[in-house]
Amino acid sequence: MSTKCCHAGVLETGEVRCSSPMIRNGRPIIMTEAACDICQFENRGCGQQVAPRAVTLQPQQNLGARTQAEPHPSAWPGPGSELTRLLRELGFSTCAFARECAEWAAKMNLWGSDGCEQPENMRALVERLTEQKKLVGYLQMLRAGVAVAKKKIATLGQFPHDEEGLVREAVRRDRERAANATLSEALVINLARRPDRWESAVKAWGPLGIHLRRVGALAPGVEPDIRPPQWWQSETGAWYCMRSQIEALRLVADEVCVGPRGYALVLEDDAIPTAHWKELDAFFANLPPDWEACYLGGELIFAPRQRPPIRIAPGVLRALDCNRMHAYVVRPSGARKMLKVLDSTERWKRGQRQHCDHKIGTDLHRSGELMAYVPDRWLATQRGGDKSDIDGTRRDAAAQWPDPVSYLS
Repeated sequence: MSTKCCHAGVLETGEVRCSSPMIRNGRPIIMTEAACDICQFENRGCGQQVAPRAVTLQPQQNLGARTQAEPHPSAWPGPGSELTRLLRELGFSTCAFARECAEWAAKMNLWGSDGCEQPENMRALVERLTEQKKLVGYLQMLRAGVAVAKKKIATLGQFPHDEEGLVREAVRRDRERAANATLSEALVINLARRPDRWESAVKAWGPLGIHLRRVGALAPGVEPDIRPPQWWQSETGAWYCMRSQIEALRLVADEVCVGPRGYALVLEDDAIPTAHWKELDAFFANLPPDWEACYLGGELIFAPRQRPPIRIAPGVLRALDCNRMHAYVVRPSGARKMLKVLDSTERWKRGQRQHCDHKIGTDLHRSGELMAYVPDRWLATQRGGDKSDIDGTRRDAAAQWPDPVSYLS
């Protein structure tokens, strides 16, 4: 007879609520003790009851002040930008709505396509469009715009003439854009007590058209507070860092949060893109079919001159030992291999003092069990000017690790 696992969490994504960290097709699996990887790892019985943990994939929220160099959220790729573009196609570039729509376009881009379809948000958008219709004779202008722009929209079939139809058409266009993008969303590991980091992450990745979903990080005092076991040799912060990575990897391994192309971008909340981000599409185009993980940022260490990366294709190197997990892309098969290592008590007991990224490098990269690749030049790094949530050290400037290509002879 199966019982509820003591580490059961709650995943919230739209209307889906799951009571187990093991999920298939959006449905929870109630596990027996023998089937619970965490309980095996911790050697704890499933009969124990602890407070459920919420892993909330929440929409991006409104942002605070911006610097002059930062683009306004209304200009980010997203459903709001698609609605603005749609209205301009219909001849509304000079109407009152077009002049005042930046605020609502920003909200839509922050909500994302799924957020725009939430009933309360859809009602707000429809009400806003209805108000503008009353102000500028919207319906008459819309009909005229359709007549003028019918050649542009002929392939769209029956074009929507009502306000909700316009919003849904903008959402459809945004989903089409996202499906054609190399990366369009990311899981971001973030402590609930660090909303400043969450806001910074949204500002860093939103302009690139990447919608963020928050995965709550673990820390002392955050339920369930699974303390490091006696055999753990690294810092306490490294333990909670690993447990947080496991939270994100499970969502990928169980294909709960996998993009339209079958993989997911996982970020720590201090990750930022580098000036080389423009090379992303070329990097992915040249990845070999067997790739399971690729590190967009990282650090090649452990005598790299003795174990240099291997050139696979233009702009693509195979990593034989890559550390850091602040920005990586992983397929479900790769996530399952990572979890197998991180959830194995025996692997940790026989290993040396290591962090989770070191363990993956030594156990999976070197053996070739996980086919991991890196770009010639790092596409992401870590922001400076803040203390580490793991060990408390402060890095005043963005991390500068040598680009992988520099290790080639």
